[in-house]
Amino acid sequence: MQHTTQLQRYKFTERTSNLHEEIVAIEPAMEEELLFEVHWLLTRRCSYSCSYCPPHRHDNRSPQADELTLIRGLNRLDGILTDRIFRINLIGGEPTIHPAFLSFIYQTTILSSIKAVRVVTNLSSPEGVWSGLRKIAATKPGHIQVVASFHWEQADPQSFIGRIGSLLESGIQVLMKLMIGVSNLDLLRKLTSDLSILTHSYTHFSVAIQRIRNLGVDPDLGLEILGQTYFKNISHWYDRRIIIVSSRNGLRYESLEDIDSLISNGKNSFTGWICDAGLNAFFIDTNGSVFSAGCKPESTPLFNLFNEDSIPPKLQPVKCPHPICECASTIRIPKRRAKEIRCKDESSNINLDNDAQQR
Repeated sequence: MQHTTQLQRYKFTERTSNLHEEIVAIEPAMEEELLFEVHWLLTRRCSYSCSYCPPHRHDNRSPQADELTLIRGLNRLDGILTDRIFRINLIGGEPTIHPAFLSFIYQTTILSSIKAVRVVTNLSSPEGVWSGLRKIAATKPGHIQVVASFHWEQADPQSFIGRIGSLLESGIQVLMKLMIGVSNLDLLRKLTSDLSILTHSYTHFSVAIQRIRNLGVDPDLGLEILGQTYFKNISHWYDRRIIIVSSRNGLRYESLEDIDSLISNGKNSFTGWICDAGLNAFFIDTNGSVFSAGCKPESTPLFNLFNEDSIPPKLQPVKCPHPICECASTIRIPKRRAKEIRCKDESSNINLDNDAQQR
């Protein structure tokens, strides 16, 4: 699918980055409307126990909603967002171990306002779960997406790659996240051969490196080892570029940047900024509590999805309370400094690849 970008209005003259300037706003590179993102924590229970997993994401004794409650909540969400097209991101824990997982996925195929459902999983569940998922995917092609996280402490590389292959063969879009630490470079190199075959065989397969901050992972580590060839399909997943608006000497500049470059340069702190996450995202906890975004900018929930008497408020931008914005899907949401800096527009210098400069 070809996307029209805001950048087509610019005249490309230089390869210039504005990351060293004072950033005053972030805008998406795509002109098309951002999907309303619903991040739904289906369960905190997990089949793995990774050393780097934070306690708030992993609790095998935590309560979880039953199937009837989940389906009712999903139908109510569809009514609340009746004028929006949204995507559900199922997270955990390990969402596929919830007894109602497949029923929940099937229900999302019935509701027309749900553009897609994205499952974040370690792929460790029994084959019956994946067979059921493939059958549902066949009824509505393109609806189901999978983010498959490879956790080096517990995952078996051969079975993990094999399961990805079966999902790809059924037409399910897959993004593989490599949760790799500095001490696991040999394992990463062993994976490159199989990954190379998959990335060249399927355009709906992408590979990304997930930073494990407490293990000291270099943000550019994966790119250096795998090479850009293995990452060429990332554009089929989503555009990781954003427009950085910066200010210098009272003038306004705009540059195209990769989200990973923003993070590696330490420019992902937006404390006190006004963020449109309040307009474009929900985070739903296991008990039905709803927040504006996965980072929970509010100290108390906006409302409770499972309680019919709990009324959702009018959506509005939020003020970021956090020292660091960690999630790429949240970083790309439009945001600006609370005190707007008025500056004169100037022709932008856009950091593009050679192909883009020639267009």
